[in-house]
Amino acid sequence: MERKQPRWRLLTGLLVATVLTVGLLPGSAVAARGAPAPDSAADRAADRVADRAAPNVVLDTTLSASSALPGYPVGNAGDGDQGTYWESTNNAFPQWIQADLGATATVDRVVLQLPAHWEARTQTLTVQGSTTGTSFATLAASRGHAFEPGAGNTVSIPFTATTARYVRVTVTANTGWPAAQVAEFEVHGPDSGDGQAPSAPADLTYTQPASGQIRLAWRASTDDVGVTGYAIYRNNALVATVSGTTLTYTDAPPASATVEYFVRARDAAGNESPDSNRVTRAGQGPAGENLAAGKPIEASSTVHSFVAANANDGNVGSYWESAAGYPSTLTVKLGANADITSVVVKLNPDPIWGPRTQNFEVLGRDQGASAFTSLLGRADHAFDPSTNQNSVTLPVNGRAADVRLRFHGNTGAPGGQVAEFQVIGTPAPNPDLTVTSTEWTPESPTETSELTLSATVRNAGSAPAGETVVNFALDGSVVGDARVAPLAAGASATVSVDAGTRAEGSYTVSSTVDPSDTVVEQDDGNNTHTAPDELVVEQAPGPDLRVLDVTPNPSNPAVGSRVTFTVAVQNRGTSTAGASVTRVSVGGTTLDTDTPAVAAGATAT
Repeated sequence: MERKQPRWRLLTGLLVATVLTVGLLPGSAVAARGAPAPDSAADRAADRVADRAAPNVVLDTTLSASSALPGYPVGNAGDGDQGTYWESTNNAFPQWIQADLGATATVDRVVLQLPAHWEARTQTLTVQGSTTGTSFATLAASRGHAFEPGAGNTVSIPFTATTARYVRVTVTANTGWPAAQVAEFEVHGPDSGDGQAPSAPADLTYTQPASGQIRLAWRASTDDVGVTGYAIYRNNALVATVSGTTLTYTDAPPASATVEYFVRARDAAGNESPDSNRVTRAGQGPAGENLAAGKPIEASSTVHSFVAANANDGNVGSYWESAAGYPSTLTVKLGANADITSVVVKLNPDPIWGPRTQNFEVLGRDQGASAFTSLLGRADHAFDPSTNQNSVTLPVNGRAADVRLRFHGNTGAPGGQVAEFQVIGTPAPNPDLTVTSTEWTPESPTETSELTLSATVRNAGSAPAGETVVNFALDGSVVGDARVAPLAAGASATVSVDAGTRAEGSYTVSSTVDPSDTVVEQDDGNNTHTAPDELVVEQAPGPDLRVLDVTPNPSNPAVGSRVTFTVAVQNRGTSTAGASVTRVSVGGTTLDTDTPAVAAGATAT
């Protein structure tokens, strides 16, 4: 199927959301996991009545989704073509599709379509709304909705009118295929008669007139009817509203908190403007450390040599850039959950990097989850070497093991660009297994000594650790492993393994706890301990005879010739070896000769 890019239609009060669908498959081919009972006749009738009675007002939007099967992108759900569709990753419920209105608006219904010729199927759907993109409220509770060819494979879901910027439909089951499927996604709102939103407030600035105070000021918005108020947002949450004639607001967050503000204008019809520019006051207290430095990092795409690793190498002179097209992602893997206070995105501050605005959101994945969720909603962020040194600090309040930037636009390049991606925070409660010592007994072994290797394991983290093992290695080769029982935070345990006898020589001894990384830890890089001294195996006491050489004479005898053999026998031991016998085997013949006593270190022929 041909891929199509979404075409956003500016229809007053109309929100068209895009859904990702993967493949057209017969409704009888696969039974969905946990498939619900289909809509009742009353439910289907109510949906059709709601569709006929609802006002014809659809809000313009930008779409995103939890996942998309290749070839069935989320843009298909908002391209105006019922024949194309979005499909999520298969066999991975729940999945969601989300519409961003760009500004808050009054919404009261969503309409979903599948291709008109598809067989009937029931999808279990929940509708949620949010003003911030991080905290969602249920607008329509989960239930099965029947898509029927006789009704145009269209479902209308009404709900009580509410104000939202983000509208999300979550799919938990589908009787036709084990994935979420949507061909067209519309978000509707009531027709108020005033469909024009105010302009965005301009030139938002802040001062700190007194200790503990932040005073915001902005320039007035304009509206075709009139601005009735301004909504002030702190860290993407609404904190206050003021009248339409008030152009200032004073806040008092803790001095240690990093806070970001923006303002929206409202009119009497409930229309809300786009965001003003954003301003950030950096906190004065400890905010944590940059947890992303040097961690594994990956991107959805790259251009030339502008690879993902450039974005956390500590050098703003190198950068990552995605291939043309959106969305594109940059993901840093912290290894374990961290409590995140802010995310910093930097470009090169050199003036040659002129001003640009990038539109992106911040997502996070908990160490126990497979999917990403929103930490900070999608927004425009201005980078300007003359005003903010091409650096944007975004307050984030969340916990995640992986942090992702998802880009939707860049006025300065066809793809997302990041010179440094910093995640500021502190490790969340987790175990942290370390080996504090590696030892052996006996302390001074000989070649005949049975060796025992021991390691002391400590949980230096802030949460209990489950059962795991320790691997013991000599010169890098594993010689055995030992079980480590669960450890409480701060607890230690010593475990041992029998390593048998070893030949004379020196060995590097190391031990590694949780070598397979089965325990999620604050730090997986400190699990190996190498003993500071080498294990030295001495020669065993007493005589130790060995054959150094066997020489025939003549060296190339003729057939039938007499041959003698000379054998060099060395006593490499520490005391005299008494008389013995030396045996030479020649084919099937054995020749035994008496060997006299050999002093320590001497050789007898």
